[in-house]
Amino acid sequence: MALNRGKEFEKLIQDSCSLQNIDCTRLKDAGYTGEQTTRRFTITNICDFIIFDGHTLLKLEAKHTQGKNIPLTRLKQLTRLITASQTTLGNVRQGFIMRFDDNIYYIHAEDLDKLVSTTTKKSLNEGEISANGFQVLEYVPKGKRNARIDIKEMMQLL
Repeated sequence: MALNRGKEFEKLIQDSCSLQNIDCTRLKDAGYTGEQTTRRFTITNICDFIIFDGHTLLKLEAKHTQGKNIPLTRLKQLTRLITASQTTLGNVRQGFIMRFDDNIYYIHAEDLDKLVSTTTKKSLNEGEISANGFQVLEYVPKGKRNARIDIKEMMQLL
């Protein structure tokens, strides 16, 4: 059975929020696990997570890629997040958290949109994401073995 790195990454985000007492709501995809048919009228979520740290509300889309590039075709939620950013007020942010092999980056939806609109390539590389966003650090909590994402620090940098 093949590992689903994307689902593991999403679980890591949820676990990291839970350990840091940050509210995290996972918006599940409409399809059913293992379903072989195509659905005509399914709900399309704006993003994967709604995260609230008591100060900032973040609409967050998570992407995991093996290697150093992410195809533009994997950024389908970008248009929805850009539309949402035009109608939000105050401390509401929209962005992407991306894992490239061992590094994690956050990039605002608006900055990613500018990057996508100025490229002629079919993918973006890790260097372009890191130059237009920022690296999100990981830490190992006391009494744990596996690293967690420092969501609290990421939210402060928004």
